[in-house]
Amino acid sequence: MFRPQVRAVLRAAADRDVQLMLPLVTLVEEVEMAREIVLEEGQALRKAGVRAAESVPVGVMIETPAAVLIADRLAEVSAFFSIGTNDLTQYTLAVDRGNARLADRFTPHHPSIVRQLYSVLQVGRAAGIPVSVCGEMASESLSAVLLLGLGYERLSVSPPALPLVKWVVRTVPEPAAARAAESALAAASAEDVTETLRSVVGEYIDVRLLDPGSALPGRGRVATLPPGKHL
Repeated sequence: MFRPQVRAVLRAAADRDVQLMLPLVTLVEEVEMAREIVLEEGQALRKAGVRAAESVPVGVMIETPAAVLIADRLAEVSAFFSIGTNDLTQYTLAVDRGNARLADRFTPHHPSIVRQLYSVLQVGRAAGIPVSVCGEMASESLSAVLLLGLGYERLSVSPPALPLVKWVVRTVPEPAAARAAESALAAASAEDVTETLRSVVGEYIDVRLLDPGSALPGRGRVATLPPGKHL
């Protein structure tokens, strides 16, 4: 099933900027095998006279504790990282995010998640590859402040959440976000992380506006990000 998908990606990448991201990676060999298949299918398409890219950048979705622990090795064979916070939280905390009875224990603000986010970013920077964040965490405004404070510059945000996240990112200064992230890295509990974020963000925004159902000030106005920030 994978090879036809790779051929489709290569054909789509003939004149477009396309990248291939591998989910749920736990082994370096998985990335190496995928890269070999991409090259093989690129050569086959070229021999067949089919218009296609010879290859595309292959990156890894970091969404398992195993991938976090071997991130330095994965960086050697990856063009980029994207952290999937939903699965990373589920597998780290051993909490099924679909189980309503455990919903209060499913939180990306858990110190173990915050520290993994920081660790992977440092690995990516050392290897010179971009690291982004996707998943619901990037679409939650307080969490977006935490991610920016940790040093992330690329967030994948769901369209409905984008106006609020942009407004918060524009309003909370980067030094304040960094201060919140530093405290979060030293926190002992998810409650401490959340309280730290609410306290720091509250210096610039009425945090009640960030609760579900609250009206966003300036809704309808064009929102822009600070230089260097990509959403």
